[in-house]
Amino acid sequence: KFKFSILISGFAPRDPSVYELYQSEPILVPSIHIIGNTDPYVSLERAEELSSKFNEPVVMVHEGGHVMPPKELLNDVKAWAKAFA
Repeated sequence: KFKFSILISGFAPRDPSVYELYQSEPILVPSIHIIGNTDPYVSLERAEELSSKFNEPVVMVHEGGHVMPPKELLNDVKAWAKAFA
């Protein structure tokens, strides 16, 4: 069992066989979703679609693109993850 999930530029899959796996119930693993507002590969809408499948997701949107979280978010991400250590 996973303690938590950190998703960076995560997106909802389009494959129907996978899509069906998470449609009936929310995913109960605590999650934090880091989304780049200007990501050219993963749209904000598609990333938010994935986060909506989790129970009480934490969503952080930054002004960058398809990159690792900016430094100004790292302390918040670390603090969030420490709660599950």
